[in-house]
Formats: sequence, C-alpha cells, structure tokens
Amino acid sequence: ITVSSLGPALDIGLCVEEYRKKADEDLNSPPFDDLRNYAYEEGFSTAGSLSSLASGTDDKEQEFDYLVVWGPRFDMLANMYGHKNEEIEEGGQEEKIVVSV
Repeated sequence: ITVSSLGPALDIGLCVEEYRKKADEDLNSPPFDDLRNYAYEEGFSTAGSLSSLASGTDDKEQEFDYLVVWGPRFDMLANMYGHKNEEIEEGGQEEKIVVSV
C-alpha cells in the first residue's frame, strides 16, 4: 500500500479539531463540568479536629519489625519505621536505624 493509494492527504489537526467541536457541543456527553465553591474552614468550621487521630497511639508503642520479612519492596518502610538507636559521635548526635530479621 502506498500513501497515494489512500486518497487525498488527511490533515490530523483538522480531524482532531472537528471531533473536539462535536464533543464540546454535545451536552449529553460526559464528563460534566461544574463549578465547585469551597469555604475556608478556619474558626467557623463545624468539622472536628484531626489531631485526635494521632493522639491515641505513639510510635514508641508500635512494632514495625514485621516489615523486614515483607521483602525488598518494603525496605524503605522497614528503614523508616525500624527500631532507632541513638549513638553519640564526637561531632554530635547521629541516629542509626537498626532492623532485626
């Protein structure tokens, strides 16, 4: 098949523009756009505070050693939530992550 056998040259830009116009004019086609107005939730908000979600637990009380056995996909989490030991160096304080297997 050669390009000349396909007929007159097709301008993709014109086709895209034509389909865009059809879609813009069709009021029954999704997605339906609408304007959303959100109010600021400062002191007048009826929503409660989210700070109480973190107050029930403490990271010191939780054990995350099981993350190590979950495999390499969870190494970053294991390093983030593994046991932390503090070591004092000559230059100051260094935090070392210790993960037991």
